[in-house]
Amino acid sequence: ELMDARGFERKYGGSLVWGNAQIPWNFSFIEGGSHPYAYHTRRADMDSLILDRARELGAFVIEEATVKEPVENDGRVVGVRYTIRGMDGG
Repeated sequence: ELMDARGFERKYGGSLVWGNAQIPWNFSFIEGGSHPYAYHTRRADMDSLILDRARELGAFVIEEATVKEPVENDGRVVGVRYTIRGMDGG
């Protein structure tokens, strides 16, 4: 629904040609399972959708940051140490 609302193009299948053989390989998503299509969009648009949805669901999002190292507790990663661009001289 979110992808349709943002105007992402539905892709029902495709054709690929590669290598020395110029015979196309055709596929249809409905043949692979219960979903008859995929979505075709620019990576930046998909990233934006995922980030917006994460915020809606309560994720704490920090942008323009560089992760320096993981924070572990009992061998499990529970967070990260990071610096924010412009605040660390970087």
